[in-house]
Amino acid sequence: MTSCAKSKREQALVVSLGDLILQGVAVAHEQLLQAARSGADLMVRLEPGALADLAGVQLLQAGRRWAEANGRGFALAEPAAGGLLETLRRGGFLQTAEQRRFWLKQEGEA
Repeated sequence: MTSCAKSKREQALVVSLGDLILQGVAVAHEQLLQAARSGADLMVRLEPGALADLAGVQLLQAGRRWAEANGRGFALAEPAAGGLLETLRRGGFLQTAEQRRFWLKQEGEA
């Protein structure tokens, strides 16, 4: 399910995504592509209880890199939790302060 709305507070297009797993990552990819065409910064909001595997993490990493290369913002609306957080931990994606800032929204950590 997709929900896109311009957030006045954040001045970013909010993209709501469901499960970020291999079987559904193509749908999430298309949702992000559509939102990217707007030219706005993107804020990704995951539905409560959404599942995530490495395909989903890879999709978000690719979106983040694309946004950076194109001078756009790309952020999570809330810190990673649930299935996404577990996948990040198991995959070693929370090793650096920069990774923790993006995934967990932890500021000021070395």
